[in-house]
Amino acid sequence: MTLRAHSHKFVGILNGIDTEAWNPASDLLIDHQYNAEDIGGKAANKRSLRATLGLSGTTMDSERPIVSFLI
Repeated sequence: MTLRAHSHKFVGILNGIDTEAWNPASDLLIDHQYNAEDIGGKAANKRSLRATLGLSGTTMDSERPIVSFLI
């Protein structure tokens, strides 16, 4: 009840991201665009990133997650 009464004070971002700015289907900063219907570009981007960073390409390593960012 209290939260509902003060709901006008709360704001948020749906799913925590701006889906227009962070859309892999239209992002020109990644090598391969992809979407929910065709996610092949996601794996291709991971291979490109691993090569750029000089990371190994073994099957075991390629299945591990990569976390990265640009400064």
